[in-house]
Amino acid sequence: MPIFSLKGINPMSDLHKSRERLYRQKKWLTLRKKHLARFDKCIVCGSKENLHVDHRETTKLNINRFFDPTNLQTLCITHHSQKTALERGHVRERAVDDEGYPILDTHPWVK
Repeated sequence: MPIFSLKGINPMSDLHKSRERLYRQKKWLTLRKKHLARFDKCIVCGSKENLHVDHRETTKLNINRFFDPTNLQTLCITHHSQKTALERGHVRERAVDDEGYPILDTHPWVK
């Protein structure tokens, strides 16, 4: 008998699965590499660490913009996560200022 069951849990939608496959295509990997070679720092804080190539305009509504180089921007993992959270409607208190420095006294960097 299984320890857990997937019964009642919604699997990923077909649309989500097909979009996820796009990120593994050679066309995307090549475009991403070219973009990072040209734009090698976060547009918000200037970090060159843990960079993500982000779609400025979501491709959920317009899949044709997925491979459009004018729809791309470079964000560090922190700013990419913040943008994604906002897009999903998760409003949180910002942990960093516009330059990427901690705002909260409880942030580990402040100690």
